[in-house]
Amino acid sequence: MDGPVARKLAEVDARPSDSLVLAVKAKAPVFVAASVVASCDDMAEALARLRKQA
Repeated sequence: MDGPVARKLAEVDARPSDSLVLAVKAKAPVFVAASVVASCDDMAEALARLRKQA
C-alpha cells in the first residue's frame, strides 16, 4: 500500500515487556540483535513442560 495513510510511524516510550505486547497486538515484527538472543537461556524444555500442564 502506498500513500500517507498506508504507513504510520509511532514512537512509544515503554518498558521492554510492554513494547513486546504492543508489537504482538499490532502484529508488528520484533527485531532483536543476535547478541541479545545469544545471551538468553534456552527455554525450550520449560515451555514444553508448561504446554503439557495446560
